[in-house]
Amino acid sequence: MNAKCFRCLPLLLLALPLLTGCGDSSTVFRQDSSVLPMSRPAAAETVREGSEPPADMSGQVADGQSPLAGRKLIHNGALTIGATQPEEAVVQARSIAQRLGGYAQEMTLNSITLRVPGDRFEETLDQLAQLGTVIDRSVKAQDVTEAYADLELRLKSRQAMLERYRQMLARAEGMDDMLKLEKAIVELEVEIEQLQAQLRNLANQVVFSRIDLEVVPSTEVAHRHLMPRLPFWWLYRLGLEDLTAGSTY
Repeated sequence: MNAKCFRCLPLLLLALPLLTGCGDSSTVFRQDSSVLPMSRPAAAETVREGSEPPADMSGQVADGQSPLAGRKLIHNGALTIGATQPEEAVVQARSIAQRLGGYAQEMTLNSITLRVPGDRFEETLDQLAQLGTVIDRSVKAQDVTEAYADLELRLKSRQAMLERYRQMLARAEGMDDMLKLEKAIVELEVEIEQLQAQLRNLANQVVFSRIDLEVVPSTEVAHRHLMPRLPFWWLYRLGLEDLTAGSTY
C-alpha cells in the first residue's frame, strides 16, 4: 500500500458507519411503507372499514327505522260518493268496516261514521270508494305524541301525590287535618279519573281511525258534472250549485 492510500484510510474508516446507517434506514422505510401506506389516512380507513356508521345520517337512526316509528297519529278521512241507492251503500259501508275489524259509530239513511283499525285505514277508504262514484275524498293526520306523553306525566304525578296524601291521612291526628286531606284526596281522585278518560279517548282515536262517509243519489252526481265544481262537498247542501248552474249553459 502506497503512502497516498495509507493517508486515505482514516477517512474511509470514518465514512463506513454512515454508509451502513443509510442502508439500514432505507430497509426500515420499506418495511414501514408496506405496513402503513402513507397514501391512506387513518381516519379514512376507519370510515371505510369500521363496523359502526355515524350516529346521525340523513336524519335517520342507524337501524333504518322510519322517523314516524313510535309516533301516535290520529287519522281522519272524509269520503263523499254518489250511488243509485244511497241507503244500501251505507249498509254496505258498515259491513266493510265490520269485516276489517271496525264498527259504525253513527249512522243515518245517507251517511255513516266509521271507526276502523289504523292499519286498515287506507284499505277501508279504497273499498268504500268502490261503492259508487267518488265526489270528494280527503285525509288528515294529527300527531298527538306530545299530548299523550304530557297526559301520562300528569297522571303519574297525580297518582304519586294521591299516595302521599293517603299516607298522611293514615298518620293524621287532628280532625281539621283529616278533613283537609280527605277533601284533597277526593279532588285528586276526580282529576285522576279525568286524566285516565282523556288518555283512553286519545288512545282509542289512535287505534281506531275515523271515516265520515256521505252518499248522495247518482242523479245529483250527474247534475254536478254539468256545472263548475264547488271546492267543498257540503256547499252543495246549501244550494249554491243553483247559483252557478246558469254559467254552464
